[in-house]
Amino acid sequence: MSTPSPFTLDDLAWLAGDWRGEPPHETLEQHYTTVAGGTLLATSRLTHDGQSPHREMLLFEQGGDGRLRLTVVHPGQGEDVYEAAGTGDDGFVFACDPSGRRIALRRLGASRLAIRFEKEGEGGTRAFAFTLAR
Repeated sequence: MSTPSPFTLDDLAWLAGDWRGEPPHETLEQHYTTVAGGTLLATSRLTHDGQSPHREMLLFEQGGDGRLRLTVVHPGQGEDVYEAAGTGDDGFVFACDPSGRRIALRRLGASRLAIRFEKEGEGGTRAFAFTLAR
């Protein structure tokens, strides 16, 4: 029997909106929908020199087992599935087993978002900061 997530999809409703990367990542955009139909959807892209070298789609959903999952789809490269792992100073944490990857989303006031990616054995940690554009 699986344990319900430490938080629910509604706890992430504040993500709805258009987020822009803060320097030096000002060409990084994330667009989140509102929570509806048991899902929260998002797109993310990095643009540079008229190209989009990184783009992904994100699906947050609460399963019938009570577990909150995040599926990250990288077009042409497959997908990774993360499960809610906890909350705290790191914000909302999702873990991808058995890869050891983790994603932490943290709200910094009403209009700022911090996202941290951890990859055990794959180069450590990357962090990004965003400002709510609207």
